[in-house]
Amino acid sequence: MSSSQPMRTEPPPGPQRGWRSLGLPLLILATGVGASVLAAYYFASSAAQRDRQAFDRHVQRQIDSLARRVDTYIALLRGAAGLIASSGSDITSQQFKRYVDPLMLRTQYPGILGLGYSRRVDAEARDELTQAMRNQGVAGFHIWPEGPRSEYHTIVHLEPLDRRNQAAIGYDMFTDPTRRAAMERARDSGLPAASGKITLVQEIDEHKQPGFLIYLPVYEGGVAPDTVDSRRQQLEGFAYSPFRASDFFASMAREDRNAEIDFEVYDGDAIDADSLLYRSTAPGSPRQGKPRLTSVRRITIAGRPWTIALAAKAGFNSSVSVSTIALIAGGGVLVSTLLAALAWLEENSRRKTERDRAKLLDANAALQQSEERFRLMANSIPQLAWMARPDGWIFWYNQRWYDYTGATPEQMEGWGWQAVHDPAELPRIVETWKAALAAGDKWEDVFPLRRHDGQMRWHLSRAQPLKDAAGNALLWFGTNTDVTEQRRAAEERERLLQAEQRARADAEQANRLKDEFLATLSHELRTPLNAILGWAQLLSVTPHDNAEIAEGINVIERNARAQARLIEDLLDMSRIVSGKLRLDIQRLDVAEIVQAAVQSVAPAAEAKEIRLETAIDRHAGPVRGDAARLQQVVWNLLSNAIKFTPKGGKVQLALERINSHVEITVADTGVGIEPDFLPHVFEQFRQADGTTTRRHVGLGLGLAIVKNLVEAHGGSVRAASPGAGKGATFTVALPLMVVHEELPSGGEHPCISSDHVDHALAGGGRMLAGVSVLVVDDESDARSLIRRTLEACEATVFVAASAAEAVETLRRERPRVLVSDIGMPEEDGYSLVHRIRKLPPDEGGATPAAALTAFARSEDRRRALLAGFQAHVAKPVEPAELVAVVASLAGVTDRAGANRRA
Repeated sequence: MSSSQPMRTEPPPGPQRGWRSLGLPLLILATGVGASVLAAYYFASSAAQRDRQAFDRHVQRQIDSLARRVDTYIALLRGAAGLIASSGSDITSQQFKRYVDPLMLRTQYPGILGLGYSRRVDAEARDELTQAMRNQGVAGFHIWPEGPRSEYHTIVHLEPLDRRNQAAIGYDMFTDPTRRAAMERARDSGLPAASGKITLVQEIDEHKQPGFLIYLPVYEGGVAPDTVDSRRQQLEGFAYSPFRASDFFASMAREDRNAEIDFEVYDGDAIDADSLLYRSTAPGSPRQGKPRLTSVRRITIAGRPWTIALAAKAGFNSSVSVSTIALIAGGGVLVSTLLAALAWLEENSRRKTERDRAKLLDANAALQQSEERFRLMANSIPQLAWMARPDGWIFWYNQRWYDYTGATPEQMEGWGWQAVHDPAELPRIVETWKAALAAGDKWEDVFPLRRHDGQMRWHLSRAQPLKDAAGNALLWFGTNTDVTEQRRAAEERERLLQAEQRARADAEQANRLKDEFLATLSHELRTPLNAILGWAQLLSVTPHDNAEIAEGINVIERNARAQARLIEDLLDMSRIVSGKLRLDIQRLDVAEIVQAAVQSVAPAAEAKEIRLETAIDRHAGPVRGDAARLQQVVWNLLSNAIKFTPKGGKVQLALERINSHVEITVADTGVGIEPDFLPHVFEQFRQADGTTTRRHVGLGLGLAIVKNLVEAHGGSVRAASPGAGKGATFTVALPLMVVHEELPSGGEHPCISSDHVDHALAGGGRMLAGVSVLVVDDESDARSLIRRTLEACEATVFVAASAAEAVETLRRERPRVLVSDIGMPEEDGYSLVHRIRKLPPDEGGATPAAALTAFARSEDRRRALLAGFQAHVAKPVEPAELVAVVASLAGVTDRAGANRRA
């Protein structure tokens, strides 16, 4: 019996069936691998593009930082130019130093060597500038290099004046072609101009580095003219700054330490060794292969083209690492393999379930590693980062947020971030954040965040929603970037701009006041001069009776005295401004000074029918001061009160002791002072009415002189007025002196009364009879006047027109007294008296001498006495004073007293 077996319906196992079972897994694997490679390539390309963008941002930040720094230094130059324009081109070294020192250039503005001023002078003014600078204390100042030129642009001020900058003082920068090209460009354009690559004259050490300069032109009046020709004619000089290239750019590199970028700066468009200004890498250091990222930028700095070549360092942070790209590719391959394995598992039995589970665990581990890498990346960025749910609940912060705030995750979760915000800013921030959440739009704001140490620092905050296909926000990712330093830089630029605008306004105001003052000065000087010249010509042309002659002489004398007072006011103001005011401090009785001033203005008050009332406390107490200057103060106040009080008005003066000082009060019922002008009443050159129709004459110096003289005595002065038409009150307060017992003082010479001298001049006395006088003056009119004055008192007068003629006459005639001018051609009065003092006494070497001169400053008097004169008399001189001085030198004062008694 035989049996048969059924036929196998399945194909026998073999290679063909195995390949069919692996077909789908292999297809899945190939597709996945291809997709992973494409994804890795795309991700790498995107990363390279992001790296390029990050590099370009770093490059732009470097360029912007350079531009901001140059703008800041140009603002410094504008401030210096404004100071020079407002002070005039003759600004002193001390004034310039007082302006520059508070800027703290070396610490606040790294890379700058200093602020300087190069003054333009013609060939004719070269020696005058040299002497002026030496007089300011710049010892050994000279213009270099030597050689004749039509004009010089020499450095006169450069602060801080350290060892390097001292080497540049006096240098004529116009002699160097590179510097000159920049100076001419600045001069013609009226704009800042940078020079080409140079070696600064400050490079006095062995290791020199390239440098450059930035110039800003300073024109007359402080404003650039409209045309090039006008700018060339009105150029005063240049405010400028020297820069050492390595110091300048190295400080920039130090400020941006996180930028992994090397850069080179070239002057001009060429990239070669001759044009190289700076290289951030050390000289001779080897390059680490070809840079991965490079850029060449061309910028213009103060009108000068620069080329900047930048390259990423080897350590430049890439947006994604090679390992991350490998992870993506590997992950894709892994996923593809898993899918292929799943397909293969579908074709196989459940025996591989455990193996698949193990592979799934491996996949979860890889995912956790990926999350860890994300956290690492988020914690490595310089910003504070966070993520929020669609309703605004913040569920994650990076570690930098906790490091900055010092808070814990529990404190910050949800809306806990409000604790680190400024309470004043918080309502606005919450409102804008909620509005962005509701609209689903990106959010941006700037506000301060409290640091862990309590300091508030400003941050630029941005948040972007991640949306699904329907446009709904799934979560928000936000960052906070510290912008405190940028805000400070912007505020500093604004402060410098405002300072420059204030300096410009001050310069314009100073120019306007100067023009008004010069117009007033011209009017005030010409008015009395017109009367003097008119009457002088009238008296010399037509015959007149004695009354008309007397009237003309009175007019001439009155106007000459008015003109002399104007000149004295100008000289006083000059002494005060220059700090050369000298006081002859003595113990004084204020009551006597006030009474003398009242007596001197009484005729003027009577002429206007003004009632002059006084209340003088004779026991107010002594003060220490200069009698003449204090009498000038009271006289100025009384004269002003009478001038501004209408006919029939009243002027009151009171002197009283108030605690530890005395007060002098002058009140009037005159025109008063407007409230808006009252704060400026003591300013020089300021007048309430500066128009051509004003009713009251004057230069506007009187009250300024009063204020300075009173303060020089340790006192104060104040003004008060109810308003226009209601009068004014001026009060001077002077400190009382500590009273000590004093020894009685005696004069060097007996005094001669002015009444007796006037009597002698009128022909009623022989005050100088028998006295021979030698008068030396190069002006014939002055010699004639002095001769007639002395001969009126019966003196014997010899005259000489020069120092040589005077020495000859002295030896021949042997006069008892010498009266000599100081300013004379060929040989002045100082030289003359030196020659006379070298003669033996029997040849006139001991002849008493008086200097009669228009050099009337206290230092002029001291110089005359040191030169050998026994007396110093300032022109114009009263005849009585001249006669008294000659009589005193001749030793005939006793005779004067006898004549007076007779």
